[in-house]
Amino acid sequence: MGHATGGIPILCCSAIPLCWVPHVPCQALLHPCPRANHLVNTACEGSALGQNGCKDEVRTTLMLRNLPCNFTADMLLDLLDGNGFPARFNSVYLPFNFKTRQSIGYAFVNMVTTQDAQLAWKRFHGFQQWNIPSNKACEVSWGDLAQGLEANIKRFQDSPVMHQDVPDEWKPMLFSDGNHVAFPDPTKAIRRPRMKYRQR
Repeated sequence: MGHATGGIPILCCSAIPLCWVPHVPCQALLHPCPRANHLVNTACEGSALGQNGCKDEVRTTLMLRNLPCNFTADMLLDLLDGNGFPARFNSVYLPFNFKTRQSIGYAFVNMVTTQDAQLAWKRFHGFQQWNIPSNKACEVSWGDLAQGLEANIKRFQDSPVMHQDVPDEWKPMLFSDGNHVAFPDPTKAIRRPRMKYRQR
């Protein structure tokens, strides 16, 4: 699956110590405070320019609930790409049940900007046009366990879900400019999760 896009000027944003973070397009100096179009790790600069600063909180991580139980990570990526968001997300995680080997029915998606997140919320809340048989209506909310790219990396970097025995399609994924990139190495030994399906 291709997730390539044209080149975008890149500025370096802050990163977690001992952790590589994909570059995030940063245009705050060109377009400060464009009505909630904040970029992750970018503070509103409107007040510094004598303007009324935007008071919207910088949020970029969405939780998509009520997904079809046989939904896959590839289906989720196709859903995002096919509905106007190619290269507009940089972190995707679709949790799986290790026993049934099916997705649990929800996913976390971190969008590049708050505006992207708002547009995705509007597009997918109530969404029912699945590419597989399902009558479920998607529900969207802000991710409450981690907000932003760095927070999501930190949450999963040393998690059992990143263990080498876990299939790659069950792991959180990172993207930079639409391209799938490797997750940062763990900072400590990762505990192997209980993967009951192996007992069959």
